[in-house]
Amino acid sequence: MLQEAPPDAPQTLPAAYAAWHRRPDIVRQSTSGGAFTGLAQAAFQRGWFVAGVCLEHGDATYRLASTLDELAPMRGSKYLPSSIASLLPHLAEAIPQGKRFLVTGTPCQLAALRRFLHSLRLPQGQVVTCEVICAGTPSPAFLKRECSQYGIRLLSFRDKSRSWESSHALLGQKEETGQMFRLPLKRSPFYSGFTDALLLRHACHHCPFARLPRQADLTMGDFWHPRRFPERRQEGMSIVLANSPQGETLLQEAQDYLCLHPVSLAEATAGNPRLYNGLQPHGDHPLKRLLPFACQHFPWPLLKLLYGGTYRRLLVGKLPFEILYPSRDKKRILNLRNQQLSMFRQNPDFANPHAPHRCIGILTFHRPLNFGAVLQAYALQNTLAQCNPGAEISILDLVPPFLNIPTPPWYKFRKRAQYRAFQQFRTRHLHSSAKRADTIAQLTDGLDTIVVGSDQVWNPDITGSAWQNYFLEGVPDSLRTCSYAASFGEGTERAFPQDIQQTMRTLLKRFNLISVREESGLDICRQLGRPDALHVLDPVLAADPHIFDPLLAEAKDCQPAITGIFLDETAHHRRLLIHLAKLARQPARIITTRQRRLPTPGIQRPFATSIPDYLAAIQNAPLIITDSFHAVMFSLVFQRPFIATPSAKNKRFDRIENILTLLGLQDRIANQDDRDKATKLLHTPIDYNAIQPRLQPLRQRSRDFIASL
Repeated sequence: MLQEAPPDAPQTLPAAYAAWHRRPDIVRQSTSGGAFTGLAQAAFQRGWFVAGVCLEHGDATYRLASTLDELAPMRGSKYLPSSIASLLPHLAEAIPQGKRFLVTGTPCQLAALRRFLHSLRLPQGQVVTCEVICAGTPSPAFLKRECSQYGIRLLSFRDKSRSWESSHALLGQKEETGQMFRLPLKRSPFYSGFTDALLLRHACHHCPFARLPRQADLTMGDFWHPRRFPERRQEGMSIVLANSPQGETLLQEAQDYLCLHPVSLAEATAGNPRLYNGLQPHGDHPLKRLLPFACQHFPWPLLKLLYGGTYRRLLVGKLPFEILYPSRDKKRILNLRNQQLSMFRQNPDFANPHAPHRCIGILTFHRPLNFGAVLQAYALQNTLAQCNPGAEISILDLVPPFLNIPTPPWYKFRKRAQYRAFQQFRTRHLHSSAKRADTIAQLTDGLDTIVVGSDQVWNPDITGSAWQNYFLEGVPDSLRTCSYAASFGEGTERAFPQDIQQTMRTLLKRFNLISVREESGLDICRQLGRPDALHVLDPVLAADPHIFDPLLAEAKDCQPAITGIFLDETAHHRRLLIHLAKLARQPARIITTRQRRLPTPGIQRPFATSIPDYLAAIQNAPLIITDSFHAVMFSLVFQRPFIATPSAKNKRFDRIENILTLLGLQDRIANQDDRDKATKLLHTPIDYNAIQPRLQPLRQRSRDFIASL
């Protein structure tokens, strides 16, 4: 096995790109985003040949292509060993004739190719190499046993008919009936043993080529970063690394066929550890030694249990390091690990290329059954990711008593369905920390920055006995601590007891940067010893409006209606909503998370409104009537007409007055019993072009502050 880099291997950090083909049909036929086809088309345009692997009768073999039709069988992953030896005589004969090639393969194959060309003194510049991100080559004998067990002829290792994220499924054709057969990842013993590294070749457990610098001019694979390009999660996308000038040149020429988006190396390696780590478990495990004999002689039920069964995974996954790696193999693995770490220490260009640049935790209210609270967390999370590329952003899953909302009982159908809709949104779109705790001091591991906000995180009337957590009590001094758009709610100097004020003063002194959502918060910060606090916009208004497009695409109820969104719904609100709906000749609708026992004639009340439907209701509404701060914010984001209606119960309406005054829209406020003014506002459109000169400087200042966190 080769232990040193081949001659002329690239020695610089690669440029990373997220990529997908411009033709959707090519993307559907490809494993990820169709990057290989785009690169091949650029090579064809130069008059080159493309060498790739085809799946023929269950075996992986090398073929040459010069047209797009000949390229089609080369698309898709082949989780089988192949031999590049059959290709080498063709290259040795064609390269002296001036022909040029794009050759794809695994890193070890391309390292061997480079040594072959070097040994024959052939010009390596006539061959551009493109390696796949390889997780190892599994046992073909095991795969043949599985295919024969199910009576199928293998067609593909990845089936995207449902989605890219659920594409790990063996696709075959029944030999007897000709029907298509799909075996998902969880049901396939081959996939189970492959992903758990029990079916790999011995050399693949300590691969010297699965690291930086890479072996080829280009590297390609799946782009699994969890937060970038969520709109592509269904179709698929590729990651492409340009490791040399030749690779960069070909990749740029492929822009006619590929959509390329530069990403950081940390983002590129987020879901691809084999870009920097060649270590795999079970390298010399007894089951590995037994595998050749077992594939030939064990009955299928026993083979399935040992290498792909649930019981084996529970057992082997919990064995200690000393058992998984016997002494001989353990020494080799530790030596390889030390060599890798030594390379990082000695060469500053390679210092931790696989580690995230920063780890930022957000401490906010993301658990209440409140549309605004959840969406402001979503907006801040995405804006932080945009302004801090390469950083790992997570929402700290702090669950103090006031936020530990129990699941509604089974007989509260509407409340339970609403709870389920919020929980589904948090699971899909909010990237919470893996650990959950009831104090902030337990959630600081691995972080270098904590951002508190937005929402009323500094209002002790809401946070109760847990209020010190939101002032970061107990957080190590080594962490950078900031606040973004934190709100004291209705609090003033008189609202806080003297002992709480003193503790707040002490804790706020430790913050590196402070910003608040309301101008009244600036006065409170000055009284608490932080005159340097800044006033910024709520994350919903500061964010790029396009971050909400993926959510709007999930909406199911998009019918226009005069929409009421009330925190404290009253009879006056309902009468005003019905009155304006009749004048506008539109249906009336109220969206709320609270249950109401009796229906209201003339008003629609959607059952368990999802968060995407909430956004779509605002975007498509001819008019929004609300006392909700975030409903006003989204009306501004989507540039919809609205009427803000204060109520006697809502003591925090000053936050709405504050932002509307800044934008010159204070005339959009009308009392809930003032029908005349509301009727006038119904027929008075909002000139959003006129408020942009006021809004844009505030938005830019807010985004600059987020970038500085």
